[in-house]
Amino acid sequence: MRNALLCLFLAATVAAPGLAAASFTADADATGVVVLWFAGQEVTAEVRAQFTLSGTLVLEGVGTAFSVTARASGPGSGNLDTLAVEAWVAVDGAGMTDAGDAVTLRGGIAITSLDAASTTSTSGRGSGAFYFLLTTTAGTWAIEGEAVGEASGSFVVPDDPHSMQLSGAGSFVLAGEPRVWA
Repeated sequence: MRNALLCLFLAATVAAPGLAAASFTADADATGVVVLWFAGQEVTAEVRAQFTLSGTLVLEGVGTAFSVTARASGPGSGNLDTLAVEAWVAVDGAGMTDAGDAVTLRGGIAITSLDAASTTSTSGRGSGAFYFLLTTTAGTWAIEGEAVGEASGSFVVPDDPHSMQLSGAGSFVLAGEPRVWA
C-alpha cells in the first residue's frame, strides 16, 4: 500500500508541470473570397475573409474560453502545374471571454502548403504557421503555432473583369504556445 501511494505521489509530481503549462487551441471558421490573376502558369491572389475563432487560452492550469470575430486579408501565389498555393493574411479581430471580458486578436497566418484537390481546383487542404497577439483584461500574450485545415468554394462573377474569383468557406484548427508579451 505504501509503495502504491509513493508511486501515485511521484506520478502526480511528474505530471504537475504539464498541467500548469500554457497552451492555446482554437477552431476558425471562415467565409470569404479569393481573387486570382494569371500570368502564364503563375497565379497571384488576393484573399479577403471574415472568420470566427473560438478557443481556449490555458495559463498556469487555468483555461479561459473566448470567441473572436475577425477579418483577414492578404496576398497569395500559386502555380498551375502543381496546384500548390501559398497565402499570407493579416488578422484583426475582437470578441469576448466566456466571463464577458473583452478580447482582441491581431497577427498573421502564413499558409504555405495549400494543395488543391486533384478533382477540382476549388478545394484543398493546407497547413502553416501563425503568430497572434491576444489581449485580455489579464494581459497580452504572443502566441506562435500551427494552423491546419481545408477550404472549398466555387467560381463566381469576378469584381475585376481581368480576374477569376472564388467564393467559399474554410475551417482551420490552430494550436500554439503563448508567452507573456512585453
